[in-house]
This record gives sequence, structure tokens and C-alpha cells, in this order.
Amino acid sequence: MNYLITLKPLKHNSNIGSYSILAELDSTTNKIIRKLLIPSANFTAKDGCMRSFSQGVQKVNDLIYLAGYNFIMIIDYATFNIVDTFSHPLMSDIHCLEVFEDEIYAVSTTIDALLCFDKKQKLLNGIGE
Repeated sequence: MNYLITLKPLKHNSNIGSYSILAELDSTTNKIIRKLLIPSANFTAKDGCMRSFSQGVQKVNDLIYLAGYNFIMIIDYATFNIVDTFSHPLMSDIHCLEVFEDEIYAVSTTIDALLCFDKKQKLLNGIGE
């Protein structure tokens, strides 16, 4: 059996290695089979910070949904290639996501909100954008 895992960078506030990693781990050998580096902003300011991490991953059929700090990425499982990505001004410090048949839910912790997006249109449900 294989597992999808996310890894954080070893240090923050550096332009070197400012990415998170999506990896597939072989559970029998404990070795990483393949990985995808995901660039992201990484800084600390007086009033806040932004980190390069991915804290939400779910495989649905042949797609992987991955939550970054302020975006959701959709990855083809077979090729590990990015097929789509979207963001919204209310996405901030996303810690988890859940994908259903018609919706994608994301927890935006900076604003303490559960956001619901239309899975096809990638629009916030309930707000006509």
C-alpha cells in the first residue's frame, strides 16, 4: 500500500527551499517513490506570516486535491502533474480540505471559516462571483 504525505520545509524565512512537498510513500519499504515540489511564499512580518506548507490532501478517483497556504491544487495521480489550481481572497492558512461529489470544503484558519466551493466552477458557494 502507498500513502500520500506532505512535508514542510526544514527552515522558514528563506528563499532557498521555499516549497512544500507532496510525496508518495511505499509503506512496505518506507521509501518515497515520487514527489512534487510546490513553491509558495514563506515570510514573517510584524503582523503575521505565510508558510510554505500543504496541510490537506485527498485522493478522489484519479485526482489528488492538495491545500496550500492560500490555494487549492488539483494533481493527476497517474502523472503527478498539476492539472488545475485556484484561490480565493478568503483562503488564508488552509489547514484541511474535504472533497465531495459537487463541493470542495476548505478550513481557512486565519479567518476561522469553513469555505465551500463549487467543484466544477471553483467559485465560493453562496456568493455570486
